[in-house]
Amino acid sequence: MSEEHKHKTVLEAALADFKRSAEITRDVRFQANLRLSGRQRASSYIVSLLSLYVISLSLIPNIVELKPFQSQILLGCSIVLSVFVIFTSLIDGAQNFFHQGELLHQCARKIAVVHHALKAIDVSQDPAAAKAELEVLQKNYQAALDECPINHENVDFYKEVASKPHLFPQQYSSIFPKAVISVGYRILYWALGKLWMAPHITAFLVISLVVYFSIFTDPHPLGK
Repeated sequence: MSEEHKHKTVLEAALADFKRSAEITRDVRFQANLRLSGRQRASSYIVSLLSLYVISLSLIPNIVELKPFQSQILLGCSIVLSVFVIFTSLIDGAQNFFHQGELLHQCARKIAVVHHALKAIDVSQDPAAAKAELEVLQKNYQAALDECPINHENVDFYKEVASKPHLFPQQYSSIFPKAVISVGYRILYWALGKLWMAPHITAFLVISLVVYFSIFTDPHPLGK
């Protein structure tokens, strides 16, 4: 094998590897933008529903005649849930998921330009020019990453693994069929993507159980 052929082979391998990295990073950051935007909307809806739930708790004394200790329990539940809603709203507001998603979206668009330019490089025509162009695009790629102050999360990476198995030969090298591995990654993406809802669901369930067992299942109603 001639020295020139070896040089072309190394350059083609570097180009293919860089193209793969750019495609993965582009897709993952676009996906991160969608996930964060969806989380911001979902969080607003959940906080609104929990706020309505607090209001509904305050209306229970108008429907059911309560004993003094039941009124205290209901008041305590309303206070705890109200504090939870306030802290959740403050934390979500401080995170500003819409802004984070927009930053990742802008970074993904810059990387998309780099990835598109990589497709036009032809090593076989002019290796020297291809190498120079590759170095320029690598600098542009790194600049796009450096300009973005935040990074995507692993959960976004799992969605990419599930969607494009051909980019992840190592992840699909086990004895299990590709379809099974892909479904596994999709389930992992869904579970981790919804994990942030766990405190909200837990607060709702705990308060509901306390109210139900302390008020609506009281074996000794008032006046008996």
